Amino acid sequence: MSIPSISISPDTTMEIEANQFAYPKEVSIDVAKEAAASILEDKIIYRLLIHSNNAKSINLIFNPITLPSNAKLFLSRPDSREIYGAYTNESFSGDVFATTPVSGDSVMIQCEVPITTADSFSATIESVNV
Repeated sequence: MSIPSISISPDTTMEIEANQFAYPKEVSIDVAKEAAASILEDKIIYRLLIHSNNAKSINLIFNPITLPSNAKLFLSRPDSREIYGAYTNESFSGDVFATTPVSGDSVMIQCEVPITTADSFSATIESVNV
């Protein structure tokens, strides 16, 4: 399966404040619409790659995000050297979720959503921080 890739280029000329760890890039990426979707048994698997040339790490801010019961969100490097998750609807409260930074210049997002609750899944990336 071909996995869609979105390239992000933040403004790295801006000055970073003392408590800031990354260059932010405001975006509006609807994972359900942009990702490749496949069905495996009783789940829909969404996969999307976010890439930023020369980034040392990437962290994502989801806002809003709604994971139905039994849905799982994973983040990883494309080479699977780092894998974070499974994040579930109990991993965060409210509509905002800030991820752990994933090292390297690409991050793979994978959401596994039961078919029976797929209508209640939503995940919009509001910011990509590199």
